[in-house]
Amino acid sequence: MRHNLLITLVFLVIGGCNDRPVAPTGPTAGSETHWLAPCDTDAACGEDAACVCGLCTAPCAADDACAREGGQGRCATAASPAADAACEVLPAGAPGICVAACVEDADCVEGLDCVAGACVAPARRLTQEIAPAGPHAVDFLFVIDDSGSMCGEQAGLADAMADVVPAIAQLDARIAVTTTDVLSPARQGRFIADPTPPVQALGCAEVEGPPDTADCAAFLGGRALPTIIGARDAPDVTGLKGWFKCLALVGTEGDGFEGGLWALHRALACDGPNAAHFGACCRDGQYDAAACAAGDPPDFLRPGADLVVVFVSDEDDCSAPAQFPGATAVPGCRDVGGDECAISRSQNANCEWDRDRLEPVSTFRDQLVAVKGDPGAIAVWAFVGGELRDGQGRAVRFDAGEPAPMCDVADPAFDPDLPIDACCTDGQCAGEPRVSCEGAGGEAFAGHRYLELARSFPLGCAPGDARLDCGLCADTLPLVGAVDTLPGLQYGVCLDAAPTCAVLAGDALRPCATADEAADPANRSLRVEVACDGPGCVEPQAARTLAPDEYRLTPTPLCASGLFLHPAPGVVPAGGRLSLRGVR
Repeated sequence: MRHNLLITLVFLVIGGCNDRPVAPTGPTAGSETHWLAPCDTDAACGEDAACVCGLCTAPCAADDACAREGGQGRCATAASPAADAACEVLPAGAPGICVAACVEDADCVEGLDCVAGACVAPARRLTQEIAPAGPHAVDFLFVIDDSGSMCGEQAGLADAMADVVPAIAQLDARIAVTTTDVLSPARQGRFIADPTPPVQALGCAEVEGPPDTADCAAFLGGRALPTIIGARDAPDVTGLKGWFKCLALVGTEGDGFEGGLWALHRALACDGPNAAHFGACCRDGQYDAAACAAGDPPDFLRPGADLVVVFVSDEDDCSAPAQFPGATAVPGCRDVGGDECAISRSQNANCEWDRDRLEPVSTFRDQLVAVKGDPGAIAVWAFVGGELRDGQGRAVRFDAGEPAPMCDVADPAFDPDLPIDACCTDGQCAGEPRVSCEGAGGEAFAGHRYLELARSFPLGCAPGDARLDCGLCADTLPLVGAVDTLPGLQYGVCLDAAPTCAVLAGDALRPCATADEAADPANRSLRVEVACDGPGCVEPQAARTLAPDEYRLTPTPLCASGLFLHPAPGVVPAGGRLSLRGVR
C-alpha cells in the first residue's frame, strides 16, 4: 500500500467521488454550511462540509458523526446499499459518508433522489462491460524491410516466428506480408507470397548463408503460397511454421530508401493493390465500416478482428509525399511534386536530414483509426532500432553539417567511445546518423517514424518502452513477448468517461496535475473486476477486483475520454469478462 490505512480510506471516499477533492475535515470559510444538500463544488457546501459524490457531506464511521441540523443525518457505511447508491465505489472497510434518510424522493431536498433509503445526488457513475464473444480474431500485417542490409534480420524474424506459431495457431489469425519497397511496381504495398530463391545475395555475409527457402516449393507440394495465411488453414503447426518462414524471407533486393509507412498505407487502401481482399468493406474507393459489417466477411481487415501491424526494419521510414500520387501536402512544401517536397536519393542520410519533408506520421495513424474505428483494436509492433539518447535522456537527431573529425563516422579520427553529448547540442547533431544498436542480425539505425506510430496507440511495443521492449537488436527477436500480449488485446478499451483523479498532497487531496498522476490507476476512482463464468471459460473464476498494478491506464487523444484501459497479460482468463465501475 502506498499510504497508511487512514489516508488510503480517506482517499477512496473523497478522491473517488469528488471532482475537486479537498481534505475532508477542513471547513470552507466565509459561508454557511449547506448540510446534505446537492453540490458541484466545495464552495457550494460552506463550512464544515465537502462536496462528495454530489452531496455536501463528510466521512463517518457511525450515525453520531452525522447528527447535525436536527439530526437528520445518518452514516451510510461502506458496502451498504446506501453507500453504493451515493458513491458506487466505496469498498468494504472504508469510512462511510453522511446522508439523509428517506423513503421516497419527496423526503429529499430538491436536486437529490431517494435511493436505497438515502438522499443521494443523481448518478455520475461510469459502468462498462467488456466480454469478447467467440475466438480471438487477429489480422497481422507484417511490413518487412527488403533492402540489402536485411539478410540477418529476416533470418531472425523467420526463427522468431517459428517460436510463436503454437500460440498464434490457437487464434483465429490471418497473416499478410508486404515490404518497405515502394519503388518496385511488383511491391508498393502489395500482399506478397513469393519467397526469395535460396541463393546467396550480394551484400549478405557468407556466414549468414543463403535464405532458408530451399524447401518452400517442396513443402507447399507444388501449390502456391497463400497471399493471406489463415492460422487454421495450415495442415498442422509444423505446416504453419513452414508457411510463416516462406512468407518472412522476402529477399534483400528492395529499394534502399525504405518506405514502410507508405507501404502500410497502400496495403490497406481501398484504391490500393489489395482491395479485392477487403470485399464489401470498400465502396467507391473508400473504406466503409457499415458496409463491411453487413457484407460477406472479407479475407482481411475483418470486422471484429484486431489489427496488428508489425514493422521489421534496420533503418527509419523515408516516405516522402512527392513520390506518391494523391499524397497530402506537408509544411514547407510549395506543392505535392515541387522540388521542396522531394527527398534526394544521393545518400540515405537525406531521409534524416530532410525529415520535415516526409509525409506526417499522423497520416498513417489516422488511416488505421479510420479503418478499425476503435483504437483498442489496433496494435503496432516496431521491431526497429531504438533512439540514441543524450545524457539528459533526449532522443538525438542528426542534421546536415560538418561534425568535428572525432564525431564524424566517416573520418579516421572518429571516436566511437566519445559520449554523444560531446558531439551534439540540445539533442541535435551534425553529420550522418550513427548506428543506434547492433544485434545478432546486424546494425540498425533509429526508426524514429515507426516508433512515433507505435507509440501513438495505447497498445503495441517499441524499443526501450517499459511496457514492452521489442527492439530489433536483441539476440533473439522478442516476438514471443509481443504475442504474449495478444489475449489482453481483446480487453483493451477506451473508457466512456474519465474517472475522478486525485492525489495526496500533505494532509489534503488535490486533483491530478500531471500525465503520470493521471495514468496511475491508484489515483482513479475506478473499480475493475474480472470474472470467468460463461460457457467459454476454460478456467472458471469468481469475480475479483483487480489491484492497480494489474491493469494500465494510458492517456491518449484517440479516446474521447482521454483514457485507455488495458489489463496486464494473463490477468483475464480465456473467455473471461471485465466489469468497470467508477465515478466521473
